[in-house]
Amino acid sequence: MLWQVSVMRRALSHAAFGLFAVAMLSGCGSAEDRPGSDAGANDGGPVATPVLEVGTGKDNFVTLRETDTIEIIHGPQGGWHLWGALRTKGLTPPLTVDYAISLPETQTELSRTVYDVDPLAVGSWSIWAGLIGYLPDPSLAAEKAVLLTMQVTDANGVSLRSSARAVAGPLPSCPTEPMPGNTCAGSP
Repeated sequence: MLWQVSVMRRALSHAAFGLFAVAMLSGCGSAEDRPGSDAGANDGGPVATPVLEVGTGKDNFVTLRETDTIEIIHGPQGGWHLWGALRTKGLTPPLTVDYAISLPETQTELSRTVYDVDPLAVGSWSIWAGLIGYLPDPSLAAEKAVLLTMQVTDANGVSLRSSARAVAGPLPSCPTEPMPGNTCAGSP
């Protein structure tokens, strides 16, 4: 009978320690340590400022500088586009992305497409590449300054806007048998 009491005490002691550990660990870390947290917003503590950067890239985010050239892509279905990409910090996915391409000199908008994306976490950033900025008439952008602008809204309604300026490349050469209505270098 004595050994049963000893086993019971040990079992109760392990259970009590387990509950204590769970209670203590649930308080570990602060809300500021979690991405997208708004902790500290009303208590005077630090708040992470959301960040949005616009770039280019089909598979990865590539930072753009004003002197960089973005290739005009002739897609397999006959359309033309510029790849857009974004990276963010402090936003809660999923994100709604309003992606526009314009000519900064004339403020002419060439394209606008809205996407819903769930970016990939890469280190401290969330990244999404391969956004298609369709160009109905690529000759309007060829070898000119272009402005890629993205308005991003997260799951909590936080909205950011950012742009990147670059130069659109020349029109690619026509395929051996261009599709009707396509504009390419050297075509009528």
